[in-house]
Amino acid sequence: MLQPSLLVALLLLLVHLENASGKPPTKELPRPLIPLHDQDQEEELQPELEAKATFQSTRNGRSRRPTLMDVALQQSVRQGLDAMTELYGRIQPEMLRNGQTLQDNHPAAMLSRFNAPTTDSERREMAAYATIAAAKAFRKNFQHIDELARQSHTQRISLRRTALEGLCPPRDPPPCMPASERYRTHDGTCNNKRRPRWGAAQMPFNRFLPPEYGDGVDTVRSSADGSTLSSSRFVSLLVHGAREGEAPLTLMIAQWGQMLDHDMTSTAQPRSINGSIPSCCGGKDFHPACFPIKVPLDDPWLAPLKVRCLEFLRSAPAQRRDCVLSWREQTNQVTSYIDASPIYSNSAKSSDNARVFRHGLLVYGRGDPAEDVCQRGAIATKCIRSGDGRSGEQPGLLAMHHVWVGEHNRIAMELSELNPHWSDEKVYQETRRIVGAMFQHITFREFLPVILGREVVKLFDLELMPSGYYERYSSKVNPTVANAFAAAAFRFGHSLVQNSYTRCDRHHNVINNNVSLHEEFQRGDIGSAGSLHRLLRGLASQRALKRDEFITPELTNHLFQTPGFPFGLDLAAINIQRGRDHGIAPYSAWRVPCGLSPILSWDDFANVVGPESAKRIGHAYRSVHDIDLFVGGIAERPVVGGLVGPTFACIIAQQFSNSRRGDRFWYENGGFESSFTPAQLHSLRRVSLAQVLCRTVGGGTRAEFGTRRKPSSRRRRRISSSPASRTLMRKS
Repeated sequence: MLQPSLLVALLLLLVHLENASGKPPTKELPRPLIPLHDQDQEEELQPELEAKATFQSTRNGRSRRPTLMDVALQQSVRQGLDAMTELYGRIQPEMLRNGQTLQDNHPAAMLSRFNAPTTDSERREMAAYATIAAAKAFRKNFQHIDELARQSHTQRISLRRTALEGLCPPRDPPPCMPASERYRTHDGTCNNKRRPRWGAAQMPFNRFLPPEYGDGVDTVRSSADGSTLSSSRFVSLLVHGAREGEAPLTLMIAQWGQMLDHDMTSTAQPRSINGSIPSCCGGKDFHPACFPIKVPLDDPWLAPLKVRCLEFLRSAPAQRRDCVLSWREQTNQVTSYIDASPIYSNSAKSSDNARVFRHGLLVYGRGDPAEDVCQRGAIATKCIRSGDGRSGEQPGLLAMHHVWVGEHNRIAMELSELNPHWSDEKVYQETRRIVGAMFQHITFREFLPVILGREVVKLFDLELMPSGYYERYSSKVNPTVANAFAAAAFRFGHSLVQNSYTRCDRHHNVINNNVSLHEEFQRGDIGSAGSLHRLLRGLASQRALKRDEFITPELTNHLFQTPGFPFGLDLAAINIQRGRDHGIAPYSAWRVPCGLSPILSWDDFANVVGPESAKRIGHAYRSVHDIDLFVGGIAERPVVGGLVGPTFACIIAQQFSNSRRGDRFWYENGGFESSFTPAQLHSLRRVSLAQVLCRTVGGGTRAEFGTRRKPSSRRRRRISSSPASRTLMRKS
């Protein structure tokens, strides 16, 4: 990606716009970030890697004596397989017998259910665990070699001709059917014709920067002085406490952000036997995935309850496609593309469960519309069959699923009427294609400019085309979601969440609601007629909290707290712990690759986040180089005209640049069988989230992300069958 010229950068620094954060805007602007680590580059070295791993010389067919490295590799592979057998054959059954599993009502059990692995993920997890154990053993067996050489060996040795070969991913590309020329596959394969698994579900996250693990493979990094990092709960208490203050933004922006996050990321947590969830606090023996959060002795909320530990499981390890000894990676269970997968699922089999198989429709409701409460605005998991298991986390998210299932069915019925000769499959796929394009357009047209500011949007070439086709698609751009995006940067929205949800009547008058946010968790089902409409009006009217490092106690003390349970989880601590689990490099490591000023001292840090924030964060860490990416990134002053700071803006903007440039099905692309006609594209460019919500709720709904402007009459009117939408429905 081209770097902006110095002149343009200097001109941009002079721009001063009002921000949604309470902090003044920073004068720093990120530059495009270039990924430093790409697994597919290593796959091209596969013949060389295999030559190092085999006992047979490829020259003249002659055998050779095994080298010291050969012996160490085979020994390490055996140790890896033994470790896998020990875990699945002894440790897990023993933990189940000893009752070292979480009860269903435990907050951590609820969190794990939303991060449940698929069957494919569980199989890959076993292979990944053996590979990681082998890599750790190999590094230990090669301790006499200097660090650089050992690190190089660990990254360059194939396992395909070892005892682990049977667990390696298949080399053959996935089958790409003729239909994949026009329609996306549900699992994201075959989007890129040269690299058909790029961006697909069940693939490891990409990395913008190499990970930082304590042992170079999978242990948690240490402090810069070699000591243990501060407890993530300790950091949360010092840095992420509550502070009042609202932003000129509605909660709809946080809700769209969550929907979009679920479209692009899903990380699995491991399971034990029979789907049980290992307990990590209080037992003598721990599951290898255990990474419990230590609670400070003076914790104002948990100490009086005699809680000394918060449950936490590491993300399930991922199996690398190149099947080499390597560091721990994590699996993204959903496609990396913006494709509305929360509605349609990430596998064809799962998507079938949500379909009626008539007129391309999705399941919505349970019978006669006149008698069905689902058709009269109830919010309930029984009303729809979501493509994502997280849809019932909280009512706002479930409401958005209802909206988009309803929008799919509206479009499908219009398509069926306009094209009565089309089959159910044709109507379904064409509707899915349109809804995916709407997701993309709303994200880039309405969401990203608010999050990043228009200057960063311009720097990273994220502006949508006013007319014509987008011509920057490249099969060389990997759209796979970056680990730092999923585990840190895109979690900024947690600071926007309010203490409770507001409901509004049809006149936008607030309805009294004494239910706190944590009481809404997993209370997605609100079976009364009209509850969907009241909640959507509330999301479109209620102000979000300021985007800063402060997070509501509803999320830091009560996350997934169940009735009768005395406490909940801490989302800020989970974010910090997850970053360490994934080996995310500390905050200071990201500044220079983003073209930002380096952070070498606490004074440097204070210049970026402000003296008050720097002081509190300084009490939580021994060194400025210890600061976790989530903590440092969310504390930064916002970029000009945007919501997030420059480091998060860099990571988020780079990811969405990759998501657009690396997607063959991007809605603005021309020249493909999947491309929209100019007339259809013109119609798509007129789509807004307000229109979609108005069709669900009725006219007069204010549905902008910001609250600065008075809604125009165009946004307020009901548009169920406009000429523009009819143009979009016509056959291309």
